[in-house]
Amino acid sequence: MTKSSSKQRLVDFARTRNVSFVLGAGVSKPYSIPGWDELARRIWQRAFPRQPSPWKASPGQSPHALPQLLPIVFELARNELGDKRFTGHLRGCLYPRKKAPLPGRRELLASTNSLAVIARVVLEQYQADERRLVRVITLNADDLLEEALNQIKEGKKKPWRTIIRPSQYTTDRGDGRAIPIYHPHGFLIRRARLLDRKDEHTLVFTDSQYWALNTTMQSVANYTMGTALHDSHCIFVGLSMTDINLLRWLALRTLGFVNEGEERSKRQRTGTRSTRARPDDRTSPMREVRQKLNRHFWIRPVEDDPTGLLSRFLPERGVSPVSINSWKSDEFAELMERCFPKT
Repeated sequence: MTKSSSKQRLVDFARTRNVSFVLGAGVSKPYSIPGWDELARRIWQRAFPRQPSPWKASPGQSPHALPQLLPIVFELARNELGDKRFTGHLRGCLYPRKKAPLPGRRELLASTNSLAVIARVVLEQYQADERRLVRVITLNADDLLEEALNQIKEGKKKPWRTIIRPSQYTTDRGDGRAIPIYHPHGFLIRRARLLDRKDEHTLVFTDSQYWALNTTMQSVANYTMGTALHDSHCIFVGLSMTDINLLRWLALRTLGFVNEGEERSKRQRTGTRSTRARPDDRTSPMREVRQKLNRHFWIRPVEDDPTGLLSRFLPERGVSPVSINSWKSDEFAELMERCFPKT
């Protein structure tokens, strides 16, 4: 699929069907929020200031050769610091500056950074008569999206509803039109208050927490991602698409579709003569399955996939790469304006 055709397909879907944003660390990067790798380095330095860094590997070796390197680092740090100090250091490393990382309202309304663009889409879709944005899923633990929305919204009503626990799925607190924002990895607001500490147990950082997430099918992460992949067209933004959990969710969905196609093919082969597919039939069950599977989009500049390997693989998981020149250009903002035109 060409660059222009994948973009047009994304625009066509976004204008007519349900859409979910799935956000990664790249959307927070312009505002000095560290990515997962840098956050783990900072936590290690605080927990083990006198010990060698796992990132100082021997020449020719990569520390990332260790599976689950980052969750292992977070778990060792938590065990060393204890839960309360670990959470405090996480917050301090995530928000290193006392000053709010975001610019003012005027700058956010004019910015072409992906976070600001998505915040404006959320607000516009909240007010739209025919809403197509059904949810936002952020794999980040920061509160930058909520903070951006709080700055640009008008009036007292909140256009969003933050969800981090299963009990919040059906909770309607006032405005039923509010767009849900899910935090599968938990949530740490910049300003720590006693009332917020009840949510700190929802953080998913350590190795044991990752495996607990995998074994609990009704966890916030599994339920939310499974639903989004099923009932909407996901637009992945600011993600490297190499997270093991994300690849697992995509693989499980693909297996479900493939098994369905194989069952239909088997029924055709064993059916009566009138129900068997003709040799020249171009709509075989497996072809139809792959067409239905291919409904999600990964927006990335070329440098995010220099070898092209992921762009070649992800269509096998139902995700079409959509290429832009750079996150620093206006291209992403212009693409979202085409996807969600103002009425």
